[in-house]
Amino acid sequence: MSGLQLLNDAPYPQNDPLTLVQKNHKGDLEGFLNEQQWGQWFLALQNNVNVAPARVGETFNLSAQNGAIVATDIGGGILPAGVYVLSYWLRVTVPAGISSSLQVTFTWTTGGFSQAFVGVVVNGNTQQSYASESVPAFRIDAGSPITVAVAYASNPAAQAQFEIDVILQRLQVTE
Repeated sequence: MSGLQLLNDAPYPQNDPLTLVQKNHKGDLEGFLNEQQWGQWFLALQNNVNVAPARVGETFNLSAQNGAIVATDIGGGILPAGVYVLSYWLRVTVPAGISSSLQVTFTWTTGGFSQAFVGVVVNGNTQQSYASESVPAFRIDAGSPITVAVAYASNPAAQAQFEIDVILQRLQVTE
């Protein structure tokens, strides 16, 4: 099954002509008509694209980090007002000699007020120590940056290393 056949409403009309030639009663060319199956397929494609969640913002994937990450805009500039979802993966890749601790924080603005999500503390200090969480459906104001920051502690200092991956998805635009 091709990716184009995933539209449940209309199968991909690969063997149908895209257009039909329209001639008058004298046989003169009057124009072209879109074939009905193609029209249905393009409409189904447009509908599926319009309702699909979209990954937005900058790709935020860092590895071999050995210090705190200050608040960084992951929205890629000015985002439209709407409903968004955040997901992240944070993992210790090199344990410290004695102990380490990591914690992610996301911030945004809703209704003119600053909002924050503070993730769980990752303090196992092993390569199996990780956190993977989502911030389900939250609304932002137009132009609100969405930021990520990571608090970091390591004993001995700067010895522990970590990686982080963040995905930002837009569910709905309200502007």
